[in-house]
Amino acid sequence: MLVLVTPLFLLGCGTRKPVVEGLITLDGIPVRKGAIQLIPADGKGQTAGTGVVDGRYRMEASPGTMKVIVNWPQANGKMLDPGGSGQMIDRYVETVPPKYNEKSELTVTVKPGVNVADFAFEGSTLDLKGNK
Repeated sequence: MLVLVTPLFLLGCGTRKPVVEGLITLDGIPVRKGAIQLIPADGKGQTAGTGVVDGRYRMEASPGTMKVIVNWPQANGKMLDPGGSGQMIDRYVETVPPKYNEKSELTVTVKPGVNVADFAFEGSTLDLKGNK
């Protein structure tokens, strides 16, 4: 009879990064297709980021206090002709107010294990009524 013994360190039982997950809404509407980034508030450590789909996100992140940046670009109904090629494309603008992305002071504290961080933002830069 053959018995296999595998050392525990080979089974992946090492330290795992914390997980951050949650729901993001803007004016009560789930962010359909956006992005979230967590940046170490002290400037040390790893930045984490992932996509937001139908308001939901999930990612691994380093523990500590993290600055939160959320983006949700939407077509604003105007067209652009980049480079003058004659090929028109939709113009996209950021719908999330700057105080939650480029000027964000929002933070979340990431602890070991699973962290739930839901965000309900108000003040869209576009009329989102047609996006419900």
